This record gives sequence, C-alpha cells and structure tokens, in this order.
Amino acid sequence: MKSFRPPSARDFTLPPPPFPTALATCLGLLIASEASAFYAGSAGFKVLASLCFLIAGVSTASARLDLLSWAALTDPENRFTVGIVLGLVFSVVGDVLLIPSRANYIQLPQISESEPKKGKGKKKKSSRPQSQTQSTPDSESPSFKAGMLAFGLAHISYTLAFLSTTTLFPTATSSFPSPPTEIRWGDFGMTLTFGALLTDWLGLLKPELVYGAWFDVPKKMKPLVAVYVAVIMAMVATATATDTGYQKIAGAWIFMISDLFVAANAFGVKEEEEPQDKTTERRGRGRPEWRSTSIGWVAYYAAQMLLAGCI
Repeated sequence: MKSFRPPSARDFTLPPPPFPTALATCLGLLIASEASAFYAGSAGFKVLASLCFLIAGVSTASARLDLLSWAALTDPENRFTVGIVLGLVFSVVGDVLLIPSRANYIQLPQISESEPKKGKGKKKKSSRPQSQTQSTPDSESPSFKAGMLAFGLAHISYTLAFLSTTTLFPTATSSFPSPPTEIRWGDFGMTLTFGALLTDWLGLLKPELVYGAWFDVPKKMKPLVAVYVAVIMAMVATATATDTGYQKIAGAWIFMISDLFVAANAFGVKEEEEPQDKTTERRGRGRPEWRSTSIGWVAYYAAQMLLAGCI
C-alpha cells in the first residue's frame, strides 16, 4: 500500500501555455452557452474545449517522439505516451458523439412511457407537437451508445498506459517514463471494492428502481452501462495502484466523478415537471440542470488536462 504524503502543487504538471488558458476560456463560454440555452455555442465550445486538451497532449508527445512514425508508435519505450494520446483522441470522439440533438437540446427531461415515474398530482397534457413528445431520449440514441463506446476505449487506453509503467510491461531499458513500478494490489482491490459499493448505493445496476436510488437506467441500457462501469473502475484502480505520485490518481478519480454528472443527467431519477408550451421559452433561462452539468464539465476538463500533463 502506498504511504501517504500530502500532495502539493509541485506534484501536478499541466501542459504548457497557451493550452490551459485556451481550455479555460472555451469552458467558460461553454457554460455561458448552457446558461442561456444557446445550442450552437454549447456544441461548438464543447468541441473547442476538447480539442484544447487533445492538441496539448499531441504537442507534448510530439516533442518526445515522431507521431507519424510507425516504428516510434510501436516502440515499447513509448507505450505510455501513445496510450495517453489515444485516450485523449477517443475522448474527443466521445465528446462529439455525446452532443445532444438539437431537437432534444432545450426540452425538459422526458418520462419514458415504458417506465413511468411516480409524480405529484395528475399529469397534464402537453401542447407540444406529438413528434417532439415521443422523441427518443438522447441517452438511448445510437450516438449516445457510440459515445459510451468511445469513452470506454479511452479508459482502456489510459489503463494500458498506466500498466506500461509497471513490471507487467518490461521494456528494453525500463527507463521511460520512469523505472518500472510494482502494482500495489491492495490499493487496486480497495478501489474496486469502493467502486462496487458506490455503484450499488447509487442504484446504477439494480434490476428494478428501488426507493432511495439515485439512478434509473433503462433495462436495455444496463448491459452497456455495466461494462462501462467496469472499464472506468479498472482505469481508476490501475491509476491508484501504479502512480508513484498523485497526478494520474487525481486525473482518474476526477474523471470518474465527472462521469457521475453525465450519468445523473442521462439516467438520474427526476420528478415529473410540467411540460413547457414552447421549448424556445427555455432560451435565456438555461437548459434544465445546466448548473450540475457545468460542474461535471469543470471536473471532466480538469481531469483531461491532468492526464495530458502526465506525458
């Protein structure tokens, strides 16, 4: 088990300027767009913010190796760098795929007809067009599922990058990015146990909605969500069990926290709200739950910059 030492600012390294400032600017504009329900700004600034951490990682990696050389990419000495860059690439792909459709962007959360929720009082009829009322939730769309797959590949890439610094993946000189470390299996097991308990407490994978559960995942989405939870917890456990400092640990845990905000937005248990007569009435008042979504974004982009800074 890793001996505890309080972290300090010297334990963390961000990519060089101007990338942190550029990302912070795009993130601020992204949050402002959400606060005013401005779809084009939300989609555009999300992509720009994601490109900031990707370009930051690629820029740092290109100073270490030729990213256009197959020999360099397959060199065992470069496994860590290549793994982190791949994780950043898959993350950007996932970010693009998880951009909500314009049709659902400023609608209030919909209640699935197949899984009705208990509400207060009688349900009132919506005056919205029937086509909007029956639109497929973004959390069950092919794009959302593909986005989960992309982020799953990102977590696998990060996991392999972390493992490449251990004795499981010996290299010719065992000198990059540092001498190989032993996996702390106790830390690994405790992290997985914590993840399992947290998943059970939140009700993410329970077969039926139970009282007090935070999430209500549709049955057809449970297998995909279960695989995703296993993959991200393996990534977090690997970072916790292999990092000799704090940066990879912080990046992995903050990433997991940001995913909880995504899950809450997609599958969180919500009380019924009276539908709006016109979805455009949301404009100027922000998207539903935009504040919690913005907190998740701050955590997500901080995590990606920390991971990019590991290169």
